[in-house]
Amino acid sequence: MLKAIAVRWSACLIWGVIVVCGPTANGSLIQINTQKLISRADITYIEPASRSEEGLPVGNGRMGSLVWTTPSSLKFQINRVDVFAVDHSTVSFPESDSDYASGCAYVHIHLVGADEDVFTGKAFRQHLSVYEGLMTAQGRGVTARVLVWPKRDVMAVEVEDQRDHPETIDIDLRILRYQMQRVTGKNYELAQQHAVGNRHPKQPRLSCTSATKTSS
Repeated sequence: MLKAIAVRWSACLIWGVIVVCGPTANGSLIQINTQKLISRADITYIEPASRSEEGLPVGNGRMGSLVWTTPSSLKFQINRVDVFAVDHSTVSFPESDSDYASGCAYVHIHLVGADEDVFTGKAFRQHLSVYEGLMTAQGRGVTARVLVWPKRDVMAVEVEDQRDHPETIDIDLRILRYQMQRVTGKNYELAQQHAVGNRHPKQPRLSCTSATKTSS
């Protein structure tokens, strides 16, 4: 008897909830704000990442990159899922038997010539919108937005320069690692060419003039 009463009360409560809530405009009993829910996973940096591995990710499931900053530049390492550059036989890494996949190239967008650094200080903010797949980096008078097209392997970078004196933007593109070379008697010269921070003499360099200053 008690069990039957409990069942009837449970049915009444369920029926009551359905009546109180009622269907939404699209016929569903539960309405979810998808953008608000997914945006809980957003990431915001108020200080620049200390390592490239801490950059914010953008991509489309096939091609992508981590995006990080230096005081004067926006940096990328372009990766793709079907690129396998080396296997366990490589001697490019200090640890033996290390496979390495996906890495293709570096892209560095330099925003500062002789002027002050941009991605530093209290003006710095880097944000990843997971719902939009949009990375935004803000600095002193400069805002950069990065987005990857889902249907094609295309990455778009928009730079908004509102500094008093907009500067020329330089873009460096180079492969992830240099070609293997065997040189006898020129170890010092070769080491200088491959030093961290030095651009290889044959490395392509692109330049473009920043857009006209726009009002906020």
